[in-house]
Amino acid sequence: MVNGNRDTRSGWVKAALFLQGGELALTAWGFLNLLLWWPRYGQYGQRATELLLLALGRTTLEAVAAAIAFLGLWRARRWGWILAVLTDATMCLLTLSSLVQYSAVLLHNFRWLAFSLWDFVAITVLLHHPVRTYFLTRTDSLSRVTVRGTDHSVQARSYPGLSTSPSGAAPKEIHWVERGMRISFYFIAAVVVTCSIMALLLSLWMGQKAGGGGGGRFLFVLWVGFSIGSAASFLFAVLLTLAARVLGPGRLWAWLLTGALLAPGLTLGMGALGAKLAASQPRDGRILGLFFTGPLWLFQVWWLTIPAGVVAAFLCCQMYPWAFGDQFLRFTNTAKRFL
Repeated sequence: MVNGNRDTRSGWVKAALFLQGGELALTAWGFLNLLLWWPRYGQYGQRATELLLLALGRTTLEAVAAAIAFLGLWRARRWGWILAVLTDATMCLLTLSSLVQYSAVLLHNFRWLAFSLWDFVAITVLLHHPVRTYFLTRTDSLSRVTVRGTDHSVQARSYPGLSTSPSGAAPKEIHWVERGMRISFYFIAAVVVTCSIMALLLSLWMGQKAGGGGGGRFLFVLWVGFSIGSAASFLFAVLLTLAARVLGPGRLWAWLLTGALLAPGLTLGMGALGAKLAASQPRDGRILGLFFTGPLWLFQVWWLTIPAGVVAAFLCCQMYPWAFGDQFLRFTNTAKRFL
C-alpha cells in the first residue's frame, strides 16, 4: 500500500476508503440514534420494543461489519474489499426493499435518501475496475516476485482474467467457446439490469401516483418489463458497447455519457417509429411488438430511462474487460503509447 513515505493508492482507491469510512460513521450513528430513541418509543408496548430490538440488532451487525471491512480496506486486504462489497450490497438491497414497500413516505424523507444514496455510491466505487483490481491483486505481489524471470505461460497464470496484465506478463489466452460464453453473459447481464432498473423506477413512479408502493406491483412490472423490454434492452446494450468501443472502452465517462444519452434517445426514437409502423401496418405486430412495445410504453416517461441507462453503462464498463479481454488489453497498450 505504501512504498517508503510515498502513498501509491490511486484517487479511486482513496475515494473508496473515504466512502467506506462514511459508511462506518453512518452505521455507528444509526446505532446510537436507536439507543436514544429507546426511552421514547419503548414505552409504547411490547410490539414497539420488539421492533426496536430488531432494528438495533440489524444496525449493530451493520456497524460491526462496516468497521471490520474498513479495517481490511485500510490495510489493502482482499477480504476487506469482499466484506465491504457484501456489507454495502446487503444495505442497498434492504434500502430497495423498503423503498418499494414505502415509496410514498421514504421518497419525501430527504435525509433518508441522502444516507441511502451514500450506500449506493460506496458500492459503486468499490466495484469500479481500478479499485477492484487494486484490492484483488494485492495478495499477488509475492507471486509476481516468485515468477520473475520465468516464461509468459507461468506469469499469465498469476493474474486474474478481470484485470489487465502487468508489464512483462502475457495476457491469458481464452478459448473461443469461453469467450463466446463470456460475451453472451455480458449481454444477458446488461438486459437483466436494464429491465430490472426500469421496473424499479416505474414501480416507484406508479407508487407516487397511487399514493403508495408495494412488492406485488414491482414483481408485476418486472415480469412485464422482461416480456416487452428484453429485445429493446439488448439493442441498447449492443449500441452502447459499439459506441464505447469507438470512444474508448477504458474510459468510464464514455460509458456513462453514452448510456445517459442513448437510453432516452433510443426510447423516443423507437417509440415514435413504433407508433408510425403500428398505424401503417397494424396486422404485422409480432416482430414490431418484440422491439417497439417497451419503448412505446416508456415514451411518456422517457426521463426514467436516463438512470437506467447510466446504471447499465456502469455495469457494461466493469464487465467489458472480462468479456472482451484481449481487445481491451490491446486498446489499453495502444493508448499508453500515445499518452
